[in-house]
Amino acid sequence: ATEQDPLLPVERLRVREQILEIREDDLRFTADEAAQLLNKQLNLNLDQALIDTLTARTKGMALELLMAGLALHGRADKAGLIESMVAGHHDLLADLIDAVIERQPEELQAFLQQTSILDLLYAPLCDVVVRGENSDDMLREVQQAQLPVHVLDDTNEWLSYHPAFAARLREQLGEGRSQADIDGLHRRASAWHAEHGSLTLAIRHALIIGNTGMAADFIEEAARHVMLQGQVETLTRWLDTLTPAQIELRPRLRIYRAWTLFVRDRIGEAEETLYEARAAIGSLTRSPARTRLREEL
Repeated sequence: ATEQDPLLPVERLRVREQILEIREDDLRFTADEAAQLLNKQLNLNLDQALIDTLTARTKGMALELLMAGLALHGRADKAGLIESMVAGHHDLLADLIDAVIERQPEELQAFLQQTSILDLLYAPLCDVVVRGENSDDMLREVQQAQLPVHVLDDTNEWLSYHPAFAARLREQLGEGRSQADIDGLHRRASAWHAEHGSLTLAIRHALIIGNTGMAADFIEEAARHVMLQGQVETLTRWLDTLTPAQIELRPRLRIYRAWTLFVRDRIGEAEETLYEARAAIGSLTRSPARTRLREEL
């Protein structure tokens, strides 16, 4: 999926019928498809004229239609609300999401905003992040309210918010919470992921709040696996976020830094970094840790 044509011979592939293109216009709802969503799924009972207007106002985009439909629930003047929507207004989606969120119970609003920092929604993880005990119930409410979430497994335990929906929730979170509170959410998420072996997500949350010390510990633990997977760019990006002092304190990270340099043909820098790593390991007192580091080197 891309916002612009890829660097491929698209015209030639079209002629040979070797390419399937699904473009923005293909993803737009028709008025009939919008009627299915609004009247059959959301039970709004709108007449066709209002559906046509709403489809035009939202340009037939799925998330905008869903948010508009949810915002219309229980509204006496549905026609007035639809007419107030300005087609192409850059804040239309944000306004619709705000209208839908405002109609949720306060406890659910807070839950949505706090868990919007998560890529994955899982009740035990959410409990830790929001410091609660009823995330199972909250996630069921989210689904019952038909809010835009994706179910990621057969057991309905792992979910994720629609990216645009989550982005607006994070904006609301930033408007209503202190940075210290938000950092606490990320810190708890990072610790949970690290404890449960999801080191990439643990690193991501630690780096979001600029806690490079915490991130460095997780990077040191994850680096070998990432290296063996050939994920040079990921490991390079992680290491580039750390200070020289944080890498110097961890000889293993010097070894992995040398590997990323070697793969990018920066041989001289790689050799120098390996020399520094060898010297750092040599200065350690004899221990199993030193033996393991020497073996890696």
